Amino acid sequence: MTSTEPHIQIRRLQDPTNAQITAILLVMREAFAPGFALRATLGSEASAAQIDALHVCYVRAALVDGEGELWVAEVERPEVPGEKAIVGVTLCFPPGSDFLSSARQRAAAGLRQFHEVVGEQRARWFLDYYVAGIDALWKRCAGDAYMASYKLAKLAVLPEYRAFGIASELSRPVIERAARERKRVFGYGTSEKHVLGYKAVGCEILGATDFKTLTPVVGPAGEEKTSTLRVWGIGITPAAWADEEGQKEETITTQRGMAKL
Repeated sequence: MTSTEPHIQIRRLQDPTNAQITAILLVMREAFAPGFALRATLGSEASAAQIDALHVCYVRAALVDGEGELWVAEVERPEVPGEKAIVGVTLCFPPGSDFLSSARQRAAAGLRQFHEVVGEQRARWFLDYYVAGIDALWKRCAGDAYMASYKLAKLAVLPEYRAFGIASELSRPVIERAARERKRVFGYGTSEKHVLGYKAVGCEILGATDFKTLTPVVGPAGEEKTSTLRVWGIGITPAAWADEEGQKEETITTQRGMAKL
């Protein structure tokens, strides 16, 4: 656990190096691997390679010019002066776009490799059932407003850095921009704990949908096995997040962020 409050910088990466992508995948793996949603998607015994294969689809899709954005949180590396380590990441899709909503994204995502690494059955469950089901959830909850809004698709912070408001700081540039443009912001949660956290900072729970898993998975609280994954659609009110001073910069340096999610 980090003992002192780190100096955090938030910035957008548009052309990340291979080393940066590796670091981003590590953050996502460590942040999501214990979670019920990932185990429901890939199975309880999913390997690091399978987890990375899933997440790299999101990363590559978000890097398609004009259709997605990748933001990272970085801290100084004490052992290497002048270099930074990535400790958090968020992926966003702007108005008019969504995850895998275009041929360009599907080509960039590397779906053939995803199929090969996770297996045909798991890949089909995710792409044909889960992604399609999320789309149906949003059509039911938000209708045409969904594609006209910003979408926060992934938000991950290394466990040892979760006490510093990094999740909120990662979301801030997109939400401030949405507020200036009078656009809505949508996201989703896959656990009751996360849903309660979103509600606590003023977000609205718009609806939920249940997915049947391919195999039973131990429940979120470690109880008996379950075959149902619930996903909640979440609406974020930009006015509740906008910087009081109307700051417009999209690279933010902070030592303490907003109330953490």
